[in-house]
Amino acid sequence: MLLLRKWNNKEGDFPLFVLKEEKNSMGFLEDLGKKVADAGQKTKAMSDIVRLETLVSKEESKLKQVYGRIGKMYAELHADNFEEEFSGMFDEIRAAEQNIQNYREQIDGIKNSRNSDEAGDGVSRKCPNCGADVLNDTRFCTSCGKPIPRLEASSDTEEKKYCTTCGTQLAPDGAFCENCGTKVS
Repeated sequence: MLLLRKWNNKEGDFPLFVLKEEKNSMGFLEDLGKKVADAGQKTKAMSDIVRLETLVSKEESKLKQVYGRIGKMYAELHADNFEEEFSGMFDEIRAAEQNIQNYREQIDGIKNSRNSDEAGDGVSRKCPNCGADVLNDTRFCTSCGKPIPRLEASSDTEEKKYCTTCGTQLAPDGAFCENCGTKVS
């Protein structure tokens, strides 16, 4: 605390500032220490909150995954006999599955076109064991290692055709593969 006193000399009185000693000269430092300790406690509290919020987020993510698995299991078990409340959701599932199938067919078409350009000799087909794409002249699947049935050249005057998706021999007048349902081009 500051006290104002007068200082006397020959030329007159001048103000003089003097620090008054307090009973506890360390009061300022103690106050500072308390403030630092309070800030440390607040920082720890904020750190604990962030840590706990992260744990909550992880648990919510687990719940979302489990609910998703429950929903998928329910949909698989009750695809043909579900409650009326679920009909809209089952329609959405069917539409999404159909879109996925269409997109995959487009991907296969692009791959077949690319493989045909790269290989020069033909279209790819699917491995009968694992379903991986393999070229027609491949003897073993590069994904599973199993032998690929050979496509034999026809000795007849009529050329035999094979499904580009599964490798099954196609009926001469068929519009779709009888094994996998792929449209014959």
